[in-house]
Amino acid sequence: MLSKPEGREARNRLTLPQPGPTGSASAGSSIGLDRERLTLAVAGAGILLLLLLFRGTAGSIVRLWYDDNAYSHGFLILPIAGWLVWQRRAALLAAAPRPTVWGLLPLAAAATAWLMAQVVSVQMVSQFALAAMIDALALTLLGFRAFRVLAFPALFLFAAVPFGQGVTPQLQAWTANIAVQALRAVGTPVFQDGLQITTPIGNFAVADECSGLRFLTATITLAILFASEFYRTWARRAAFLVLAIVIPIVSNGLRVFTVILLAHAFGLEFAASVDHVIYGWVFLTLVTGVLLLIGWSFREAPAAATAPRPADRSTTRRPARDALVAAGAFGILIAATATDGALARIPGPIADLALPAAGAPLDAAAIQALPWQPKLPGADARRVDQELVDGRPVTRVVAYYAWQRQGAKAASDAANLAPDDWTRLSFGKADVSIDGQSVAVQRLVVAHGRQHWLIYAWYWVDDRFTGSAAASKLLQIRGLLAGRNAGAAIVMAAPFDGNESPAEAERALTRALAQQEGLSRALAHAGSM
Repeated sequence: MLSKPEGREARNRLTLPQPGPTGSASAGSSIGLDRERLTLAVAGAGILLLLLLFRGTAGSIVRLWYDDNAYSHGFLILPIAGWLVWQRRAALLAAAPRPTVWGLLPLAAAATAWLMAQVVSVQMVSQFALAAMIDALALTLLGFRAFRVLAFPALFLFAAVPFGQGVTPQLQAWTANIAVQALRAVGTPVFQDGLQITTPIGNFAVADECSGLRFLTATITLAILFASEFYRTWARRAAFLVLAIVIPIVSNGLRVFTVILLAHAFGLEFAASVDHVIYGWVFLTLVTGVLLLIGWSFREAPAAATAPRPADRSTTRRPARDALVAAGAFGILIAATATDGALARIPGPIADLALPAAGAPLDAAAIQALPWQPKLPGADARRVDQELVDGRPVTRVVAYYAWQRQGAKAASDAANLAPDDWTRLSFGKADVSIDGQSVAVQRLVVAHGRQHWLIYAWYWVDDRFTGSAAASKLLQIRGLLAGRNAGAAIVMAAPFDGNESPAEAERALTRALAQQEGLSRALAHAGSM
């Protein structure tokens, strides 16, 4: 009869290793993890290679972080994204990353968007396309299951792209309007002329730096991170993001309102020093704290933590197929950069820039002596004319681009219709007729001391005039399909005294515009490809 084993002998028998399938499974799992770590390493190296290939676009993002305080928070985006990935490392390995051929489709779409943005010189679209290419490459090299683990860090990368430059004028207008309404609510006499606020103590202008763009972009970035960590439902995330947009805009208007009140109570110099040295930072920090407290009040309990479920590693891996997918991904990226480089080398000779005008072109000395000049960088040819209309000088500046490209395009983010030290008093649209075409041109009033200028600005692209930068890009794409890529930025301006209405300057510009017959035809013959 058999008896039960007892004592140390029994324990030794129980702990003897069992040969057979278990040992094989353990070895296979170890090999699988090694392959997955290698896949992650290849993906990381691939992203570094992508940044090297598209270093021009990546560098433009970093330069904006450095040059513009509104985007300086961008330096924190990559470390935060890296930390978010590190938090998910166990789930990422459990997802058994492996390349998928289906990722090549979004990668090709993002690379095409980048190339088109380069061709039509839309820097912000190029930058967003770069972020999309990083995400699409990660999807291609890691697969759908692993990419789902990285979904939020991947989307958070888009916050690194500087955005919002185009809304600065609107933010200025909202800031001025909120400040004026608040002043009227407390009984302070106030007169508003666009961005200029006049009170009994003096004039205040809402400059670009007062638009609140820096605070808004930083707050939106913080809100995205906060919402991802403390909310599970999309409704609460969306509600918090709306608050993160509305509260900074309203707060910035109230900041200007309070500065004006301080000026009334203690003087302009004191109000300016408080605003720039103490009040701005303290106030905005308090607003951020209030926003986070509001968000914290309706936070959701975190989901119950669960161990990541290991993926099925029984599927046979095919190294040759995976290598082909990776090669296809890098082939797409190299093709995009090579095509962009080839297009950038296309020359654009200038034949002539003979344009219709009642007056004669100004010489270099006269141009240098002009009190007002627009900044229109990268032009292949430039002409400045001036004529007298009812005794008022009307100046026209034409910047011509034989082949529009990055840094040399009709509608450029780097363009500026007035010197940096001039104050923008109002902006909007004016419906005019130019060379037989009805155009809604940009209308701007700027001031430098008592000298005011009324400015009209518009673009010529693909034989059409437009006052919209976005429309000029669409016209440029249409022209490219026919082999044309020339463009021009046209600016006309007339001065008037600060004590008079701009109506007389408006009439002078209208009469000068009536003399632009043949302008489109002359621009069409100015250069050849």
